[in-house]
Amino acid sequence: MKIWKDLRHPNILPFIGTVTLHLKEYLVSPWMENGNLHDYLKRNQHNSGLNFVALLLQVARGLEYLHTFIPVIVHGDIKSLNIFISSNGDARIGDFGLSRRVLDGGSAGFSTTWRYAGNPRWQSPELIKAQTADEARRTKESDMFAFGRVIIEVYTMDYPFAYMPDGTSVTAYMLRGNLLPIRPQDPEVLARGLDNKMWGIVKDCCRKLPARRVTVQVAIRRLEAILSKRG
Repeated sequence: MKIWKDLRHPNILPFIGTVTLHLKEYLVSPWMENGNLHDYLKRNQHNSGLNFVALLLQVARGLEYLHTFIPVIVHGDIKSLNIFISSNGDARIGDFGLSRRVLDGGSAGFSTTWRYAGNPRWQSPELIKAQTADEARRTKESDMFAFGRVIIEVYTMDYPFAYMPDGTSVTAYMLRGNLLPIRPQDPEVLARGLDNKMWGIVKDCCRKLPARRVTVQVAIRRLEAILSKRG
C-alpha cells in the first residue's frame, strides 16, 4: 500500500483508500468491470476490433512510469492476472504486493517471502535459478522479461507455456536453458499480429542476460512503430 498510494498514471490502477470490515483492512480501487487482462482476452477471442498493440503499449507505458519513478519502482509480478481493463478498454497495472522501491542505484528491498513469490511461467532465469535472497531480487530487467511473456499472453489469449501442465514443468524446461515457449504458429494467433517484429520484441525482452534485455523505453518505441504501420 505504501508504494501504490503514491502512484498516479492512466495505466496504473488507482488507489482510493482502505476500509476495515470485521477487524480486517481492505485496499480499495475503482471497480474494473472488464476484469483482468487474461479474462478480458478470453471473453473477446472473436472480437476483431481489439487493438492488441495498443493494449501492450498501455501496459508498457504503465511500466515505464514505474521504472522512471523516483526512486525506481520494480513491480515484481507483471502478468495478465495483474493487469486490469477499465470500462473503456484501457489497461491498468495493479497488484503491487511484490513491488519494491529500488534505492542506491539498484538494490531493492526484499524478504524471504518475496524471494519465493511469483510464478515460473513469467519469471526470468535468474529468479528461477536463484539460491539466495540477493540473487532472487526483482529488477527492472526481470519486469521486462515478464512483459515479454505478457506479449505472448495477449496474442495466444492464454498463459505462457499453456501446453505444460504446471509450474514445475516450466521450471525444469527453463533450467535446461530454454527461455521461450514454442513459437505459436496457429493461424488465429498469426492473424492477431504475432509476426516476426512482435516476436522479435518478445525475444529481446526475454534474453538470458538481464543487461541484454530491452528497456521499457525501447520496447515502447518499437511498439509505437508497429502501431503506426498497422493503424
